[in-house]
Amino acid sequence: MELLVPWFRAPTERMAARVGERALTQRELAVACAHHVQALRARGVVPGDRVGVWTQPALETIVALVAHAAAGYVSVPLDPKLGDRELAHVLGDAAPRLCVAADVAPVTGRVGAIDTMPARVALEAGAAFELAPLRGAPALVLYTSGTTGAPKGA
Repeated sequence: MELLVPWFRAPTERMAARVGERALTQRELAVACAHHVQALRARGVVPGDRVGVWTQPALETIVALVAHAAAGYVSVPLDPKLGDRELAHVLGDAAPRLCVAADVAPVTGRVGAIDTMPARVALEAGAAFELAPLRGAPALVLYTSGTTGAPKGA
């Protein structure tokens, strides 16, 4: 995680992420990540588990991906444009513990029995977690487009 986000242990007020008109400082991103990790833990997700991330263009998506890498979860980015057959294949192959999305409405019904959780940008004080990236484990499992067959995880 130190290489991905070197400031994570000592965040400042410098800009960390921007999507459209919304932005987060390093400190805000670290706090939002801590809240996200707490929400995952409350649902029983443990480091090493795979978590689907519905890749909507939103700060919530960035928070989820950074939080997962920092806390040792394996993100499985899910393209909202995937067809039902391709999505079912990716979900069956990757077997995420749950899926997170900035807006869960378009996800509901598309991920079968997999639990969904809204990704939020919570900035209230009091949330914290220890950095625990998994050594030797992937931070992401990315899938090919599947144009010449079923999508393949890499």
